[in-house]
Amino acid sequence: MISVVIYYIASASAVFFYGIGLGRTMSLKDDSSKMMLSFIKALSTVSSSTAVGYLVNDWLLAPIGFSEIYPFVTLLIFLVFSIIIEIFIGVGIKKSSAEFSVTILSTLLALGEGVSLGHAVVISVSCVFSFYLLIFIFYAIRNRVSFYTNPNGIKIYPVLFVSLAAVIIAICGWNISWLNVL
Repeated sequence: MISVVIYYIASASAVFFYGIGLGRTMSLKDDSSKMMLSFIKALSTVSSSTAVGYLVNDWLLAPIGFSEIYPFVTLLIFLVFSIIIEIFIGVGIKKSSAEFSVTILSTLLALGEGVSLGHAVVISVSCVFSFYLLIFIFYAIRNRVSFYTNPNGIKIYPVLFVSLAAVIIAICGWNISWLNVL
């Protein structure tokens, strides 16, 4: 299970290779308390909707031959859990469409690639974790670069995109054969 977590956080990161939430990582401001609440909300939404979506697909849709409509059913389940968790956790958080897209796409990715309930939940949680980890990495890069740039010089976003390209090339060049189970 640890290999699945490492694989989806680092080498097959949903942010890097699918572009889930990439625009949001570039435009975030530093607000650690709201970021932590948003992280908790995203993790609880994704894990609960992935678990219920997997069970509905496995026990209801697959036996009757309607497993092709699992994205629509998953979206409905996701909306229900998102509204419930928004009521309990998200009272002080500003709503963002990027947070919705990151969580729903992580849920759909996990249901599409998960071979069991545990794997699907771990994949979805790992995708959300990689998104929030990348936010902190970009924030650190942005602060470091801001020390060396002048207001009339190079803008911060090209530097962040070059940093992202360097991270992707490093991950792709890294030997991940030890993650293979067989």
